[in-house]
Amino acid sequence: MIKLRIFVSSVQKEMAEERRAVKGLVTSDPFLDEHCVAILYEDEPSMLKPSPQGYLNDLAKCQFYLVIIGSEYGKRVKGLSATHHEYHFAQKKEIPVLACVSGDNKVKRDSATLDFIDEIRDDGHKYHRFSNSRELQSIVLTCLSEYIKKNYHVAPTQKDAKTSQRTVATSSSFDQERLAFHPDTKILTLVGWKDVDVEIARQLVAKTADTPVAVMRDADLKELLLRRGLLWPSKENEKVYCSPAGILLFAKDPTKVYPQSCIRLVAFQGELRDPKPIDSMDITSPLPRALEQALRFIDMNTRHPMRVEGMRRLRLDEYPIAALREALINAMAHRDYEDTKRKIHIELFRDRIEVISPGLLPHGISLEQLRSGKLSPCSRNPVIAQGLRLLGLMEELGTGVVRMKQAMLDHGLKQPEYSLRENCLVVTFRGPGADMSKLKTDHSVPVFDVRPSVVETLNRSQKAILHELLQKGQVRVAELTIDLGVTAQAVRKDLAKLHKLGLIEQRGAARATYYVLNERQLHESATIRNL
Repeated sequence: MIKLRIFVSSVQKEMAEERRAVKGLVTSDPFLDEHCVAILYEDEPSMLKPSPQGYLNDLAKCQFYLVIIGSEYGKRVKGLSATHHEYHFAQKKEIPVLACVSGDNKVKRDSATLDFIDEIRDDGHKYHRFSNSRELQSIVLTCLSEYIKKNYHVAPTQKDAKTSQRTVATSSSFDQERLAFHPDTKILTLVGWKDVDVEIARQLVAKTADTPVAVMRDADLKELLLRRGLLWPSKENEKVYCSPAGILLFAKDPTKVYPQSCIRLVAFQGELRDPKPIDSMDITSPLPRALEQALRFIDMNTRHPMRVEGMRRLRLDEYPIAALREALINAMAHRDYEDTKRKIHIELFRDRIEVISPGLLPHGISLEQLRSGKLSPCSRNPVIAQGLRLLGLMEELGTGVVRMKQAMLDHGLKQPEYSLRENCLVVTFRGPGADMSKLKTDHSVPVFDVRPSVVETLNRSQKAILHELLQKGQVRVAELTIDLGVTAQAVRKDLAKLHKLGLIEQRGAARATYYVLNERQLHESATIRNL
């Protein structure tokens, strides 16, 4: 189906927070995001060059009208407020209307607002009352899901619907905010287009464009990001700036606004924290880049034993990358960004890795549920989480715990451990310790692999030379003549064929000549794939 365009009632300052909450819901809920687009006039590119009653032009392009009414009526234009004009336009064009009224009958309202509410009721529309933004989100989620099911015959699964309602009830308002304020100075911080990692921004919106294009213009890219609430337009200078979620997802350096978004990695020599770590790193990049950099740091500071199987030399990882990736992305997506004093910490010890994420578990989720994997998932930061899903870095909520467990067990290690420490969630991965034989090779990366068709062309001596190289790393002609019981001339002939096949390389010169496996190119490509 073509995405349902939902116009959220026009620029009324009293209801600005509520409109923002609706947009945050539509862009962060996987089902609504797939089937809907929330249109807020103040976030539309047309707002930069406004025309009289231009909001009606945007409403005319929509298939659904959500009117949110508070106590104030608003400035009159031709006798009516902008919201009232919208309502009349929707009625005339027979656009479906969902009306939501803030507060109960005891709320003091302008007389014109009371007349407006009566008109909506007399027109046969059932309006919904709400007392806060979360209640409004819950109403909109239910009503839109029912409308899409009835008119387009698609609906979320029962599990997804439950997850959506839990997310509405527990999510933080941080990543649904429009403006970014520095946590220490409380000063509005403007992160403009020149500070954006455009490559990440393009990848993020690639799946949201109505018509995919090979090359997307900056203007189109900005418009899609505005629609997602990740940018906002300034009427003062006709420029666009990042929202808090946009800053974390694609600003070149989010820590300039949110120092708590820095990710600190430390590698220790032993099993305890040491004032002199062997390596450390502070990552200040946007979340997708930060994930890549953190995995590289872990790769450089963990062991990678070699194992020989047949005609293959395998590079094993001390820990399964899939499990670590899942833990890192979960920490980035679900940490408490309102805790401005704590960062994500990743600590590497001789026997374990700890991923420490600021924030306790959301209400209704216990450590026991987390350990068992039997939990009703929700997201503290739904806009950020949905952005990471669009980038292909996250899957559906709640499945990561199971995937981490499976990856560790398949790697020959114990399942992850979960604990709480100083208002942080700690995920601990126990390594193999001194016994590297625990590690399984199912997901290891070959750094040298001879294809069976090539093996078939080798004689017994040539295969033996390869086995020696796989075990020792390098060989000399004199050693091979003794080990194989053949002449030096025969050894050189076999080495020449292996060299011609591209399987080995010659190093040194004269009497210092030795031979090694030609594994460099394969190893480099395998390492890149592994990261």
